[in-house]
Amino acid sequence: MAMAMRTHIGGETIWQLRDPQESSSGRMPLLPSPSHEAGDKNPAVAFSLSLWVWGGGQFYNRQWQLGFLYLLFMINFYLFPGIIIQYWTPIETGLATLDISASELLAVLGIFCITGLMVWVINAVQAYYGVNDGMDGNEAVPFEGVRNPLLPAICSLCIPGWGQFLNGQTKKGVCFLMAAMAGVFAVAVALAIPFIWPTLNTEVDKRFAEGALFIAWLLMPPILLVWGGSVYDAVKVCIDPLKKQPIRERVEAAVNRMRMHGWRGVLSRVELTLMFSLYLVFSLALSRSFFPREYYATLLHDLRMRTAQQQMVIIPHRLDQLSRLIFPSDSR
Repeated sequence: MAMAMRTHIGGETIWQLRDPQESSSGRMPLLPSPSHEAGDKNPAVAFSLSLWVWGGGQFYNRQWQLGFLYLLFMINFYLFPGIIIQYWTPIETGLATLDISASELLAVLGIFCITGLMVWVINAVQAYYGVNDGMDGNEAVPFEGVRNPLLPAICSLCIPGWGQFLNGQTKKGVCFLMAAMAGVFAVAVALAIPFIWPTLNTEVDKRFAEGALFIAWLLMPPILLVWGGSVYDAVKVCIDPLKKQPIRERVEAAVNRMRMHGWRGVLSRVELTLMFSLYLVFSLALSRSFFPREYYATLLHDLRMRTAQQQMVIIPHRLDQLSRLIFPSDSR
């Protein structure tokens, strides 16, 4: 079935019919995108390079000074926390002589990591838009996404928001990237706190570190849901590129399909959603079969006992509340 796609020719926006099979038959290359002529810089490439190596997209755009600046940020982002964690004991002892507690050092380290992650996102977004710099006053043509139908879905599986930028959906991509930033921070906290926990001496430092660890654990489930939503959104757009368009234009296209094909033209678009819903139901049924209620009750009990043995207070108390809420009949 042919589908209508918006494209730009000669500075004008027009609609043209395309066969969705062309994207999977190998007749269309991945790059350049339909909105860029051959030889132009591609926003998807610039964004992807800066996402993995800070400043890589800026080097691709020939923004050398900005690229070296972001690369320097990247080196410090990994080097400074690594040194602090590796030599935590002597650094904590030395700062104690200056009346700087371990909790204050952890707070500074957390602020540094959050700031660095924000720079990471800004670096990638700037590389995406930086391809239009130096166009000698020519009007930038909007990037409409790559032509490979599977690449955005695979990229979103690696980093939430990556696939949305490859699809040309920058606003949605930034939202998912913020979730990715929160996920990286939560994982870093969950790995660092158990490592430095045995070195904490005062109750104030322990409660601060335990609170940070508890918040990191709370963030992980919703971040995983957002991550799955990013992949699902990228898959939907890969199957139906019309979803890249604004809501108003998508509604107009749905009305036109209904006029041409009746309700079948609209209902055929919800097949993927129904398949995804059936997959979730099937997954829940399998999890209930292989991991019954007693498994989760035992898991919560063991985790509560292990954290209590480490002289933690906040996490065992919250786990006990959660266990009583989910398993009210559990005697433990």
